[in-house]
Amino acid sequence: MAQRKKNNELAKQTKTHKKTTKNEEQSENTKLIIEHNHPIAQAINKFLHRARDIKSAANIHIPLSLKRKKQRFTEIAKILEETDTLVKEKNKASQILRITKTVDAFRKLERLIQSDVPEILETSLFLGLFSSYDAFTGDLLKSIYSKKPELFNKMNRTVSLSEVVKFDSFDEMKSSILLNEIENFRRNGYIEQFETLEKDFDVKLKEFERWSQFVEF
Repeated sequence: MAQRKKNNELAKQTKTHKKTTKNEEQSENTKLIIEHNHPIAQAINKFLHRARDIKSAANIHIPLSLKRKKQRFTEIAKILEETDTLVKEKNKASQILRITKTVDAFRKLERLIQSDVPEILETSLFLGLFSSYDAFTGDLLKSIYSKKPELFNKMNRTVSLSEVVKFDSFDEMKSSILLNEIENFRRNGYIEQFETLEKDFDVKLKEFERWSQFVEF
């Protein structure tokens, strides 16, 4: 009898523990959904996906362009080999064909030598990464100010009456001012940008291991 009672209590405790664990998991999942929908989280997530897209594009298309260039060299070499076989032909049509093919092959060869698609892709994707970062800083600042409107009080900006009357609402004016501030922010170098963020938001941003490598770019 005592053993049965003990087993019932143990089963009850186990059931309660499972229910508590399930509730905790649901709460954690809800928290993650809320955090994911947070504008700052969305800005970070968007930038991370753009960076991953650029990495994927580099991994896929740069090797393909190198492979294609090698194939083109092989194709041109084959054409030149074929023209050599026409040298033995004495008729005029064969000679004209040989000359035409040879001129065309050398034209393509010159173009191929001067072409550097892999480097163009690498440079473009590298610059695209920094363009994505610049877009991210704008999205991030807009998100921060949308969540903390009181930060507008820190802006040392004077707006003339002639500018004020151009807007239909106070929110529209604030949005315009913020966009101008973001554009001015983006014009600065990364060192100046980080110093501005540290000053405005009282956070330490430059104290990470690869700071020197980051600013070199």
